[in-house]
Amino acid sequence: MWCLRYPSLPVIVVLEKRSFSIDSKDECSFCNIGISDLSKGPPYAVGILVLGSIIDATFSSVEDLPSEMAESLFYRRNDSHRMIKIAPSILSADFSRLGEEVRRLGPMGADWVHVDVMDGNFVPNITIGPGVVKAIRQYSDLPFDVHLMILRPEEYLERFAEAGADFITIHVEACQGVGETLQIIRDLGKRPGLSLNPSTPFSEVAPFMDNLDLLLIMTVNPGFGGQSFMHEVVPKIREAREHVDENGLDMEIAIDGGINAETGKIAVEAGATVLDAGSSLFGAEDMAAEMAKWKLF
Repeated sequence: MWCLRYPSLPVIVVLEKRSFSIDSKDECSFCNIGISDLSKGPPYAVGILVLGSIIDATFSSVEDLPSEMAESLFYRRNDSHRMIKIAPSILSADFSRLGEEVRRLGPMGADWVHVDVMDGNFVPNITIGPGVVKAIRQYSDLPFDVHLMILRPEEYLERFAEAGADFITIHVEACQGVGETLQIIRDLGKRPGLSLNPSTPFSEVAPFMDNLDLLLIMTVNPGFGGQSFMHEVVPKIREAREHVDENGLDMEIAIDGGINAETGKIAVEAGATVLDAGSSLFGAEDMAAEMAKWKLF
């Protein structure tokens, strides 16, 4: 097994003769670096390339790599070549040290920070508001995906935009003028997202797909973390993926609720590109290793 490392790039490429599965105990026999060691450095993209024989060569930069090898660096191993993003949900973080919890997500390999905002009306729980988003913004340069599980979201868009949100996601069930609200988000210079609950059919969001950067499909009933993934929602993920592909839309499909190593793979195989997860990541023994495995789905 060979491991090609580039000092200027946060990438490890593992090459070998046969396919294999990576777990936290695997390490490269060439440089003796294991998956568990990834937490000691910047976030890594881990690519597996199955070759007929080991290539006896080294490359000074990514531009020198054969095209099929370069693809393995940046894309997950499936026919669609969709990149998988991981968005840890800070709802499961330690709120007594929330800034530090957010700070460690980037070095652990997270792509986004998922922020659940609940008002006690649309959902039976109250979490945080724009003041907390503003306070933690300084701790990370990662995109903040602010998920508004609140009634009348249009009244709060400007405050969350000023607080530092990058994506602002509203619920189709909680907003009267969905199209107008999505356009306001875009006019504020933010990326509009739309979410739907498990019981809401895809047809309710289909008219707005052309103006979305993110579709967030709930696989639990929103309000609390730690719930179990609702497998009956998987056909809706497939329906959304078919719509995106058939219409050539450039957007992400995120899944939120009960995501772990097993259900995340199911969601990705159905067409998801973003996995929002709380307890399974913040409760993991090695968050970096867990996220590295998920990116290989």
